Amino acid sequence: LNAQVTDLSKLIHGAQGRISASGWLRYREDRLTAAVNAESKELWVQEARVGDLRADLHLKEYGANISPVLSLEARAGSVKAGPVDVSAVRIQADGSPTSHRTQFAAVVNHVQVQGEVSGAYRDRSWKGSLEKLDGRDARGPWNLQGPARVILSADRLQVSPLVIRSGQGERLQAQADLILDPVGGSLQAEWQKVDLARAT
Repeated sequence: LNAQVTDLSKLIHGAQGRISASGWLRYREDRLTAAVNAESKELWVQEARVGDLRADLHLKEYGANISPVLSLEARAGSVKAGPVDVSAVRIQADGSPTSHRTQFAAVVNHVQVQGEVSGAYRDRSWKGSLEKLDGRDARGPWNLQGPARVILSADRLQVSPLVIRSGQGERLQAQADLILDPVGGSLQAEWQKVDLARAT
């Protein structure tokens, strides 16, 4: 299977760019496997721009009474949206809706960030854990001190205490229990010895 879109505005209003994709699928012994590879160049959607993007999606197994097992690897560069400038980003995910793990790495506004998330989607909500989060900026390294639990549904977001420390002795702790529609709830944060110049 091969496809190419040379004028994205015909599919998405206000969008520009080119997308090409190729793939295959196989159905054998009541089980489906498939793979799709997609690439884009100079993609614009509203005020957001993606210079280049490549994604590889592999459906390893899917059938009756079998939850789909997927793997995804995506890379993008020169991503800009308002004040956010992502020079590079990589995402790798494996698993099924009921048990999956995602690793990511990015350079955002000259700050290096990498992390790992695991979780499961059940009963209309996603429950998981931010297991790792490390970063480095001009003032040095910082990292997540321990896993932070996250619960997300269509109308609620809960985050257990998330604690980050830097090599300079800075400490930030935050937790949240938010209702999303209408927006409400609680958000608590406390910090010690934080260099406010990091926000500039």
